[in-house]
Amino acid sequence: MFNIVDWRGVIERIISKGENTFIEVGPKQVLSNMIKDIDPSVLRLNLEDTESLKKTVKKMAEQGEA
Repeated sequence: MFNIVDWRGVIERIISKGENTFIEVGPKQVLSNMIKDIDPSVLRLNLEDTESLKKTVKKMAEQGEA
């Protein structure tokens, strides 16, 4: 089963509901870059290894989200 995803619409709805942090899991930041194109003011974090996990947890704690 295949369906087209309204990526921009989904991200805009999430942001409109007050969410401002997005975490991408994987070796590249493709989705994070797409989110940046939609709204560069939101926090975008990427997890690809243990070191990036530590940095992400630290950044979330600084933002009061951990």
